[in-house]
Amino acid sequence: MELTLLFAIVGSSLFFIGAERFFPYQSSQSLFRSGFWTDLIGYGLLQSYAMGLLIAWLGEHLKTKWVFLCSSPIIPSL
Repeated sequence: MELTLLFAIVGSSLFFIGAERFFPYQSSQSLFRSGFWTDLIGYGLLQSYAMGLLIAWLGEHLKTKWVFLCSSPIIPSL
């Protein structure tokens, strides 16, 4: 199952990258835009790490409520 999902994600990513290269939205579009690396590092990595720390902290300090949220159906949790 996990291997199938991995191939689906990588395959669809390669498909969209190839389609964007052959049929760009703007003809002057480059492979990476000017703020790509800033967004990748700042948003993709640092914010994900910070949110992981926050979720781990909440999980430790709200154990009784956390167990209820994880074991209940999604609609009542909202």
